[in-house]
Amino acid sequence: MTTQDSGSLREDRDENLTLVLPNGRTIGYARYGAAYSPHPTTIYLHGYPSSRLEAATVSQQLLAAKLQVISIDRPGLGLSTPSNTPFDERTVLHYAEDVRALANHLDLKRFIIMGYSGGAPSAFACAYLMPKRLIGVAIVSGFGPYEFAMNKRVWRKLWWLNKLGLTLPVNHPKLYTSIYKAIVPWAVNRATSTSYEKEINSFSFRHFASKTEDGKLMLQQDGKQVYEDGVRNVEETFRQANFTQTHVEEARLLAKPWPFTLEEVRAENVKLFYGMLDVNVPIEVGEMIRDAMGGRALLRRVEGATHATMPTRAVEWIREVLGLEEIGTSKDEDKTDGKG
Repeated sequence: MTTQDSGSLREDRDENLTLVLPNGRTIGYARYGAAYSPHPTTIYLHGYPSSRLEAATVSQQLLAAKLQVISIDRPGLGLSTPSNTPFDERTVLHYAEDVRALANHLDLKRFIIMGYSGGAPSAFACAYLMPKRLIGVAIVSGFGPYEFAMNKRVWRKLWWLNKLGLTLPVNHPKLYTSIYKAIVPWAVNRATSTSYEKEINSFSFRHFASKTEDGKLMLQQDGKQVYEDGVRNVEETFRQANFTQTHVEEARLLAKPWPFTLEEVRAENVKLFYGMLDVNVPIEVGEMIRDAMGGRALLRRVEGATHATMPTRAVEWIREVLGLEEIGTSKDEDKTDGKG
């Protein structure tokens, strides 16, 4: 059964859709871009911590390109109810089953999977579970198997906060939970109570953030809409009362061994998009994923791109997977290869 909040319906988006599964759980999802597209649908798997609203920032671009994206909440986030599988038994394949159930409900015979950041392991799980249904796989700044993040080449490039986020939930989950409870509510309140105008006129933004690639996003023509969509995504990410438990479990799930190897992923047309300025998931992760897949994935290095700017070019990545865009036609000097 599907329900929706009609107040969320716009030409370029329909955000508060839900599907109730036979087991009683609810999956929350949103439609962005064209309501009816001549091209295959892309199912978007958001990062961590985040929600289905993450894809809203490219909604108008998708509409202009006549592309459709279905963005799905993971269990316990946004409109999706928590998983009913005990954490010790849960793997990335459980969420892939949710994705398959929604694809069946929407009658998507074949589609694209796009996994951004912490959504990449689930995208690979979908590619492993249902390779014949996938027209292509787009991994955007995607997290790989946990051991890749622990590799020395990756570790030395990681931002210090990411190092804490990778190790504390695994080695000291109680401490991580306590820190999360103490800091995150304050940070969320600050992020959601600051207007766009106040943010871009603040001392820290004018003198520091505005000079970064991430900050420049907010100064573009659609910067206010991007900022406000981001605020709504933060609110949605933390809307459920038990968000701390969910977020800690999500972090720990990223560290769990996958029940399959990358070599066993047989989906075709796998493309890896990684920013050269990314300190959250460095380019070395993309190289390791490509190598683990035996060269069956194509790696694209994106010059001048950070972790935050990469998903803002989702339309470009989708078009490339569909074969609608020539590689290397963008304004920056992107480098694509299958070797390294």
